[in-house]
This record gives sequence, structure tokens and C-alpha cells, in this order.
Amino acid sequence: MSDAPPRDWRTVVVDDDPDIRHLMELAAQRAGTTVIATAEDGPGALATILEHAPDLVLLDVSLPGMSGLEVLYHLVSALGGSTAPRPRVVVVSASVGPIDRERTTAAGADAFVPKPFRVRDLASTLAGHIAAWR
Repeated sequence: MSDAPPRDWRTVVVDDDPDIRHLMELAAQRAGTTVIATAEDGPGALATILEHAPDLVLLDVSLPGMSGLEVLYHLVSALGGSTAPRPRVVVVSASVGPIDRERTTAAGADAFVPKPFRVRDLASTLAGHIAAWR
């Protein structure tokens, strides 16, 4: 099995800070995915994810309008009875305590990456997760 993820993974990137969002986009692209959409707030994130049905979501927790965890709860609820597969969700957050990580896992996140991050490290982490999820 190749270490490089397939190019067909479609990604949605969500962060309210445009600079961080851009860095997350770069990391997703370097990990071999195609960024198909971005969002900057919770309600926009949920709508974008449901509209585009990505394979992967990079999701910040602290978002205006609705937290990233609320987005995740709504996403799991919306797709729970659906035949559509739920995207893999990687939470990228500055809230890095053990309780924060437990909450993201309980909400349905597939992985957690702390902020701040280096683009190359996030890209490597994403590529590793994607390879394991194939």
C-alpha cells in the first residue's frame, strides 16, 4: 500500500481565521486531497458539509454561530440514518486539554490535531490518517 493518499479525497476546511484556514488548506492539499470548499462559521460549515458531501473535514472548535462540536453533533445526527457515508472529521483546535480531546471524540471526531501546527506536520498527519482510513 502506498503512503500517498489518493487524489480523489475531497476536503472541506473550516476555521474562522482566514490565515489559519489558508494554512489548513495548504496542509490538506499537501496531504494529497482536493479542497472543494471552505467555511468560516458553524452554520456555514454544517451547510457546506451537507451540500458538498466531502470525504474529509478539517474543523476548528471555536467558531461563530455554532461551535465545531455542535457542527459535529448535527452532522452525525443528520447522517446517522442516511445511506450517505459520513466524512472523516479531523478537529484542529487550540483547546488541547484532555477534556477537550475527550469531548471531540465523544462528538464523533475521527482525529484531533492541536494548534498551533506546522503545515508540513499537519499534512503528514493527515496523509497518515487517510492512508489508515482507506
